Amino acid sequence: MLNTTSVARAIMTIDLSEKQFAECIRDRLVRQLIAANEQLEQFATIASHDLREPLRIIACFSDLLEKEYGDCLDGTGRSYLQISRQTAKKMEAMVTDLLEYGRIGENVERLQETDCNEALRHALVGLGEAIKTSKAKIQSDSLPTVFANSLQLSRLFLNLVGNAIKYRQDGRLPVIHISAKDNGALWLFSVQDNGIGVDPDYVRAIFAPFKRLHSDDQYEGTGIGLAICQRIIRVFGGSIWVESVQGKGSTFFFTIPKHTTLTESGQDEERSSD
Repeated sequence: MLNTTSVARAIMTIDLSEKQFAECIRDRLVRQLIAANEQLEQFATIASHDLREPLRIIACFSDLLEKEYGDCLDGTGRSYLQISRQTAKKMEAMVTDLLEYGRIGENVERLQETDCNEALRHALVGLGEAIKTSKAKIQSDSLPTVFANSLQLSRLFLNLVGNAIKYRQDGRLPVIHISAKDNGALWLFSVQDNGIGVDPDYVRAIFAPFKRLHSDDQYEGTGIGLAICQRIIRVFGGSIWVESVQGKGSTFFFTIPKHTTLTESGQDEERSSD
């Protein structure tokens, strides 16, 4: 006959071993995530420094060319000079965004309780001029406190609300609604707008770095804003996706765990409307 006490002890030992193994795997994944973020940050810092110097030279010599030889240039020459300036300016903005993208993982192990209402307020202050110019109406429900980085959470709201203002429908004042609901182990956030919407074929692609669906003549930008949003949410341990109807608007959803959960897999539950 089996000794029930021995069996119970054996089961407890197995459970304890499995728990220790799971904790060991989790700790290893966290260390790998931190190391990967540090490497990406280092790459972005070096790349941005090396790229900024030639951009400064282009801008400097463009100014000198216009100042000293502007009278000798015809309309075509001045047009070429303007294109050079605009291109250098856009490239510098892309380099700046690349550096920010690489730095998102800084202090990934130091997520702390953060008031989403306060983070949103800071974001709206930064968007003050755009809100005023577009006459956008921003509505927000009461938002929860989550484990996050306050600066990165503000950046997340700034990017999502800023995009909602930028990609507005002609002749329609932008209306943006921010809300959150308890979804069990997660907080489910939504940023809804009445803008131009997203082509269903591109609802996944828009989160790729430097992926743009419109030309600069239509909407200015570097195409990395949503990639930054996705990276922020991954650091928080959540997911981000969009549901959209062209011509009617988009709703960006993102989740944040109620507890400090770090993930390296980066496999978002990207979803689109059926």
